[in-house]
Amino acid sequence: MLCEPRGLTIRRATVRGPNDLAQAFATLEQQGGHAVIVPNTSLLNRLGAQIASLAEKHRLPSFGSPIFARAGGLMAHGPILRGAQPASLPMEGPTKFEMIVNLNTARTPGLTISTELLERADQIIE
Repeated sequence: MLCEPRGLTIRRATVRGPNDLAQAFATLEQQGGHAVIVPNTSLLNRLGAQIASLAEKHRLPSFGSPIFARAGGLMAHGPILRGAQPASLPMEGPTKFEMIVNLNTARTPGLTISTELLERADQIIE
């Protein structure tokens, strides 16, 4: 699938459980992947540390939910619930999103995060 505005090609790797992770990363590597976007799902949130480790091993920047960045992923962007239980919230879109940058993860493949991006981050993990 081509993402027209940026000229990016999006490729998918299916993960149904922890045993699928190694093959998913091998598939992304064979397809010439340059980064990994981890959807915010109950399955993948539980596997965050494993996914972050594989992304580091394959030298792929990784983006996901705040839970994912705190587990070792490179960056996250997600809604701020301020301790509220999601089921208790009214049906409306969030008004504030949290951005997390994990500088520990950025150092491993030698990535440099711009000052502008760091200034916008709500949390920086060092």
